[in-house]
Amino acid sequence: MNVTVTNRLAWTPKLMALALAACSVSAFSNGAQASTDLAGGAAPRSCPSADRPASILRSATPEIPPLAKLEGASGDALVRVDLRPDGKLESATIAQSSGNVVLDREALRVARETEYGSSVESCHALSGSYLYRVSFGSNT
Repeated sequence: MNVTVTNRLAWTPKLMALALAACSVSAFSNGAQASTDLAGGAAPRSCPSADRPASILRSATPEIPPLAKLEGASGDALVRVDLRPDGKLESATIAQSSGNVVLDREALRVARETEYGSSVESCHALSGSYLYRVSFGSNT
């Protein structure tokens, strides 16, 4: 059995996914709500880092739980991750189940242990909601 994590986040304008990444811990998209300056004060006249989408800085490594291995469980779990403007995780919930509670728990763990970078628009870091995909497949 193998596990794939897509290193992209899919943008969700408040729970409605516009796009999902093709890899297995997936990329995210931004539901842009609150914003803060990158420098923490007034917006600088020139921004060293122009607009950029939210990103995954470091993915946690998924492990297939022993019980799921024994059962031959597989599937994709979509985890909704809500990020603060500083890129820190605010919350993570299952948006679409893999069909197996053990795999869903592992997908939540992976999403919570992953490090994210917030999206930036006009030199302002934005909070947002994203979909993170963890795929659990079988080696056949």
